[in-house]
Amino acid sequence: IWLLDMLGIFIVDQTITTLAFLISWGIYIPSMFICAFCGLHKPWIKYFILLWTVLMFAVIHLFLTYHATLALLIPITFACMYSSRKILVYTYLLTALGIIGALYGGYYFGLCDANMVLLTTEPLRAYIGPDNTFLLSEINSNVPLSVGLFYIFPKLVIAGVFTMVCNSVSKIIGMNMRRAREMENLADLDGMTGVYNKSKFLRQVAGAYRATEKVAV
Repeated sequence: IWLLDMLGIFIVDQTITTLAFLISWGIYIPSMFICAFCGLHKPWIKYFILLWTVLMFAVIHLFLTYHATLALLIPITFACMYSSRKILVYTYLLTALGIIGALYGGYYFGLCDANMVLLTTEPLRAYIGPDNTFLLSEINSNVPLSVGLFYIFPKLVIAGVFTMVCNSVSKIIGMNMRRAREMENLADLDGMTGVYNKSKFLRQVAGAYRATEKVAV
């Protein structure tokens, strides 16, 4: 979006897209260095990764309201990979804060949302005059309430439902993986002795001696 804007293909104010580009990369690059330096095996690193992911997409949504409507749900999708309800709840709470900050900040610093400013609540034909002029009915006199009630609250509900669906999908995937491992163990182990059976041995031999036609034991 920033590159297309610089080339004059997009019509968004270049200051807005440049700020979104620079701040989001200003969050991304240091975070990548921290992950590379500390490693991905530490218990706290996943919380840090999800935190900077929410921050980065909140910045993008703040400045590019129309182009990043669903961007704030991406961190919740990332959180599903950990198959943890605790991490999903943590990510949802961060996302909720990101939605609140991005929408309030976007109203004042990002792309102007005409519906918030003009309180348009009817179809377009209600605001177009006979001579193709826009008929303005009312200017929003209570921005904080309108933004919170009609823009933030619905997105929080949608994000909450999306989180619950992701949690259910993650549980189903985890259960299927456990069942697959159990079935694999049952296929490989002898029921009486608990040691590997002939089928497991043949697969191991086939993998260890791929270039050998005959093996004697």
